[in-house]
Amino acid sequence: MFEKLSEKIPVFSFYNPKASPPAGGSQPLYLKWQGRILTITKVGLHHTIHEGRSLIHVFCVVAGNLFFKLHFDTTALTWTVKEISDGNPT
Repeated sequence: MFEKLSEKIPVFSFYNPKASPPAGGSQPLYLKWQGRILTITKVGLHHTIHEGRSLIHVFCVVAGNLFFKLHFDTTALTWTVKEISDGNPT
């Protein structure tokens, strides 16, 4: 199942100023999805995009058996799930 969304969620993230770019040491650790707190076990691709005047950090992460594409809006300081997949094609 692959689904495109635009749902704001709580995310606990960590910032290490000594870490190297592109994330600048920022990394999501946990997210809350459908009432459950999930540990992010892998952070894959990370890049930035601009939406209007906002800089958006895009993180592709694995939590449990689910893949998430998360957007962090540096202007609004909000996290949004943009895509979710369980790895199954249907």
